[in-house]
Amino acid sequence: MVTKYYACLSRHTVESDALQRDVLEFEVVEEQYLSFFLDGKEPRGITEYPSCQQVYQKFLQYGVTDPRFQEVKSNYLGDTDPWAVSVYFNHNSRWGQYIYENWYSLWLSDTPGELEDDGLEYALYRIGQEDEGTQLYGNLRHLPAEQARLLKQLYEPYIPPIQAEKAEGKELQNSIYPYVRFEKITFYYVGAALHIRIFDETGRLAAIFDLGTRVARRASLVHLQAPADASKAEILDLLRSIDGNNPVTIFISHWHIDHYNALGILWNESDNFIKLCQNPEWYVPHSGTPMFMRVQKRTPPSKFHVYSGEQQPQKVVGNEYIEVGKIDFKGNPHPHHQGLFVRLQFSNGRNILLPGDTTYEGLPLNVRNGRKYSILQVCHHGGNYSIYPATQGRGSQQFIPMPTKIVENYAVYSADGVSHRHPNLTYVTYHRNRGYLEKNEVCLHMIAADGYNKMEFEW
Repeated sequence: MVTKYYACLSRHTVESDALQRDVLEFEVVEEQYLSFFLDGKEPRGITEYPSCQQVYQKFLQYGVTDPRFQEVKSNYLGDTDPWAVSVYFNHNSRWGQYIYENWYSLWLSDTPGELEDDGLEYALYRIGQEDEGTQLYGNLRHLPAEQARLLKQLYEPYIPPIQAEKAEGKELQNSIYPYVRFEKITFYYVGAALHIRIFDETGRLAAIFDLGTRVARRASLVHLQAPADASKAEILDLLRSIDGNNPVTIFISHWHIDHYNALGILWNESDNFIKLCQNPEWYVPHSGTPMFMRVQKRTPPSKFHVYSGEQQPQKVVGNEYIEVGKIDFKGNPHPHHQGLFVRLQFSNGRNILLPGDTTYEGLPLNVRNGRKYSILQVCHHGGNYSIYPATQGRGSQQFIPMPTKIVENYAVYSADGVSHRHPNLTYVTYHRNRGYLEKNEVCLHMIAADGYNKMEFEW
C-alpha cells in the first residue's frame, strides 16, 4: 500500500559510522489533510473535525495569506498527527542540498518494487520515538514551486499582537518574575539532544531550556543506555507534573526534533500535552513546522512569545538576571542560525550562556564579549559545524568568535560522543586553546559512562 505525505524538511545530518550516509529528517502530514489547500478537493479532515469548517470557509473566501484566515488556521493544522520520516542517501547525494522548512512530496510503501526508490532507506516513526522506526520503501520529490510556496505560507506562524505583551497582573503566577534570582543549573544526558533546568535561590524549578529526550539505540552506545533512559523518565515525569500550581518558563532553542521530541511523546497523552502547553510561559523562535502549530494552538496567546526580529537580549518579565535573545547569522534560514539563546546570572554574580545549537557568530557581539562566562554550553553539542555560511568545519577554525571565558570556567558538551560527529575533537581542542580548559570540560556522555545522568552546578 502506498501512502502519500507532504513533508516539511527539518534537518540534514551525516552519519558518523562507516556508511557516511546523508540523512534528511522531515515532519510529515498525510496528503489527505492538506490537499484541499492545493487542489480544492475536500479532505477527510473536514468531517473528522467539524469545528474546523470555519478554517476552510475563510481559506476559500480570503486566501492563505489573509490575516482573517491566518488567525484561525491553527484550529485545523494544530490537530494533525505528529509523524516524522528519516530518509537515508549515499553521501554527497543531490538531496544533501536543501532549503530549510521547504516542503516536498513523499510517497511511502510497505511493498518492495511498488515505487521507484531514490533513497537507501526510509524510517517512519512518531515524533518522540527513535528513528529506527518502520522501515519502508519510498520516493521523495520536489513539489512544484507554487505548491511548495503555498504550504510554506500555510504553516507560516500567525503572531497575534498580544503575544508580544505580558498579561497584566499575572506576573506572580509565573515561574520568573522581576525579583527572582537563580542559584543552580542542571544539564541532563539525553544522548545527542538537550535538556537543561534552571532553579531559583529557593531551589524551585524556574525554567527549562529545550525538551530533548532522544537517544539512538546503537550497539556502540549500549553502555550509556541506562542513564539516558533515566533522564528520559525523569524529564517526562516532570513535564507531566506541570500545572497551574507549579508553572515554569520553557525556552525552545530551535525546532529540531532532538530538542523538542518530548512534546511528541506527550502528544499521545492528550491531557498532559494540553497542561504542558497551557501552564508554562513559552519563549520560542519563529518556525513554520507542524509541531510549532500544535503547541501554539493550545497555548494562551499571552504566554506564547515568538522571537522573529529583535536580536539583542531582552529581560524575561523584567528580571535583570535572565535574558532571552535571538540567534541571527547573516539571514541564513537554517535553525542553527535562527534560534534562541538564554543568558543568566547566578545570585553570586556568575554568568551562564546557553546558545543551543547555534554557531557563535549568530550571537550579538555584546553577548559574546560583554560578560565573562563561568559556564558555557558549547554550541552544536561541541560538534563540527559546516552549514554555510558559518566558518566551523570549513578548514579554518581560527576565526570563530568565542564567548569570553574566566579563569574558573566550565565548558559543557551535551552529546553522546558518537552521533553526528560530536563532540568533535578538533572543535574541543579549539575551545581548549582559547582557555576552556580540559580540566574544566564537562562531557555529559562521560558522566553517563560513570553511571550518572546529570551534572549540577551550584555556587
